[in-house]
Amino acid sequence: MKYQTGAGSNFLNSETLTSVDWQAEQLRCTSFLSPLFEVSAESAFRTFTGGEPANVSENRQRSIQEASGTFKSFKVTVVKTPGRIDMVLSSNEEPAPSAISILGPWAEMMTLFEEGGKRWIESQPKLQRLALGVVVLNEAKDGHAAGYKILNALLPKVDIDIEHSSDFFYQINRPRLVTFDEKLSLKINRLSKWSVMALFSQSLRLSPTGLAQKLSSADASLRFYLRTELDLSTDSEVLELPPAHLNAIWKQLVDLANELLLKGDIP
Repeated sequence: MKYQTGAGSNFLNSETLTSVDWQAEQLRCTSFLSPLFEVSAESAFRTFTGGEPANVSENRQRSIQEASGTFKSFKVTVVKTPGRIDMVLSSNEEPAPSAISILGPWAEMMTLFEEGGKRWIESQPKLQRLALGVVVLNEAKDGHAAGYKILNALLPKVDIDIEHSSDFFYQINRPRLVTFDEKLSLKINRLSKWSVMALFSQSLRLSPTGLAQKLSSADASLRFYLRTELDLSTDSEVLELPPAHLNAIWKQLVDLANELLLKGDIP
């Protein structure tokens, strides 16, 4: 599946929502396992990535397993806890202080991550719930007001005082009933969090004595990012997801994430 997000304009309006240039920071697939279904973190890593993990660890006292390694030049970490397994795609490189790790354009990263999720789903795990987590950023190059202007378009039920507001944070869950066929309808939770974050960085220089010294203000930078977190998940009241529908459910979670990032907080 391909997604068309495009660079678009950073200045949107309520009549025509041009797609934002979202960059993925982290992607997560969470599976809540049925009580009698057993799978190891190592096995799930192999299924998701098609390769071997570089690191495997286990804390038997706490019943936690972890397997991690490289997938398409990115890092995948699989964590198994009682009744739950998380597969997280993140950067292979540790971010510098006061920096963020960008994986790449949302469309490309989601296509890559969806393939791994599909391999996992097609292994027929027995699941009670399935969830997709997304963290994306878009740099507001003209300052926090530019970020708030985008949010005003993406959040039609909110009216932000762009010039006189700061520290804005908005969170909402808008569940949607999705019908897959005549045999299955599911409530899908669509939890979204919206904000504009400021990232300040300044260079330091070590003196001959080893003490850090700040450089001039010209070496400092302040950047603003529109940040959105999504958590799409199936209804917690469902005791077991039908194995025959897992592919369609996973695809629906991906489609709903894409819809939220393209159209904003819509019913």
